[in-house]
Amino acid sequence: MARVLGFGISLGFGLLGFGLLASAQTEPAVTGLARQARLYRQHGYAAQQAGDPEEAVAKYQKAILLDPAYATAYNDLGVSYEALGHLERAKQAYLQCLEANPWYASAYANLAMLSERQGNFAEALVYWQRRAGLGNPGDLWTQRAQERVALLTGKRPTEAVTTLSKGARPEAAARVEGSWQHEQTPPARSPGAGRSRASPPTTLASPPGKSHPELEIEVGRLTNDLAQAYYDLGVAYTELRAYSKAIDAYEKSVALNPAYPQAHAHLGLLYKQVRNDPDKASRHLQTYLRLNPRAADREELEALLALMQRDPLPRSSTGSSAATWGIP
Repeated sequence: MARVLGFGISLGFGLLGFGLLASAQTEPAVTGLARQARLYRQHGYAAQQAGDPEEAVAKYQKAILLDPAYATAYNDLGVSYEALGHLERAKQAYLQCLEANPWYASAYANLAMLSERQGNFAEALVYWQRRAGLGNPGDLWTQRAQERVALLTGKRPTEAVTTLSKGARPEAAARVEGSWQHEQTPPARSPGAGRSRASPPTTLASPPGKSHPELEIEVGRLTNDLAQAYYDLGVAYTELRAYSKAIDAYEKSVALNPAYPQAHAHLGLLYKQVRNDPDKASRHLQTYLRLNPRAADREELEALLALMQRDPLPRSSTGSSAATWGIP
């Protein structure tokens, strides 16, 4: 089973050897297991909301067993472990989430808050900085991360760190409680869920009970969630070798969240290998590197970009590009 969560670039395999896909014969089974994993995750989230973290842990573990690359389930598992007081297990779950998807913003926020609860404010600062660099600027959690970074790097950063050994909670590390305890993405609801098909929508007739700023923040969060959903759809289409649909899904993802580095990276590779469009490939790969300045594959991609500038492929060869670049 392979998911497009990393790029493993090798310039020694022809020109590129990205290993984007698994065998086509295995994909239907993988897709079915992934779908079942998401059902278990929904049940786990419901148990968590009902105040049953032990049941939630059991369901999240089943989801991960079915789809070991399911980053969301690892993040949810960490939240439930924290509810049970298993802080080290929670930390490991968050770290496994980031192994599955290094751009999973919620895990950085949860690691940061867990570090603060344990009194490790220096480590919390690192995680808050990573969280602040991800997501839409209008996202509530992105703003929260920026606030925490500002506080932890304020006028007395040395005090905030040196007081750790005394077990103190400096002003710069004020409480993270209530609605700030964890960052999670609720499972997607089916269209019309919770309402009879015959019932008309009541949104206009019922005041939302939220202020305009709160609604704007919620719209930002939902927009970011939709961008993530389109990215996941692009991954699924890529695994099925439906490259045109994959490109369309990734394009919708970056249209909603232009600061989504991984989606730009996938678009760059697909435009290079499938569409044979060096201009779009270069633009997306450069955007990926700009958004992710510490990318592990920076040197390989910079070498590829330099090569594309020297010897771009003719657009007329688009029909044979998939075979040319080693994509199954």
